[in-house]
Parts: sequence; structure tokens; C-alpha cells
Amino acid sequence: MKTMTHEKIITLKTGRSVKVIVHETKQLEVSELNIDVLIKEPNEPEFRRPINDIHPQYWKLRKLDHQHASKLQIVYSGIKKKHIKSAINEFYAVNNWDSYMHRN
Repeated sequence: MKTMTHEKIITLKTGRSVKVIVHETKQLEVSELNIDVLIKEPNEPEFRRPINDIHPQYWKLRKLDHQHASKLQIVYSGIKKKHIKSAINEFYAVNNWDSYMHRN
């Protein structure tokens, strides 16, 4: 199994920082791209998940599978689709996009 990761930090107008983590796991010919997000408010020392155990939507998050839970975390982070697309494009640029397109 081979894993590649790319991280990008985006600062929103509100001052919140969002860390977008794009990682791809390859097993033989199957490849899976996962996106995780962490947030940090200006007064916080470290990044954390947007929805944690004290968040009102935590109960909903626990009932979802990994893919849908990840989407809900992205929604609650406050970033836009263009930021996610930008992080994905950077991931593929750093990891030689062309070679992956031709292998899969």
C-alpha cells in the first residue's frame, strides 16, 4: 500500500485557518482520494476537527460512513469548493498528475 499526502492552509476572511489534507491510498490498481479538514480559530493554538464531541451535529456525524462524514466536516469548516479543488490540483501537480492519469 502506498500513501501520498498534501496539506494546504487557507485563511478565511473571518480569520479562521483551515488545513485541507488530501491523501491518496493506492492498493495495486485501486486508488482512493480522501480529503480531511481541520480548523483553527485565531485565538486557538492548534488545529482541530470542525465537528467534535461538543458540536450539536456530532450525533449526526457518528451515524455517517467515512465519505459522508468527511463531506459534513468540509461543510462545517467554512471553506468553498474552489479551495478544495485548488488543494486537489496542487496534490496532483506535486505528485506528477500525468503519470497517474496514464496509469489508471
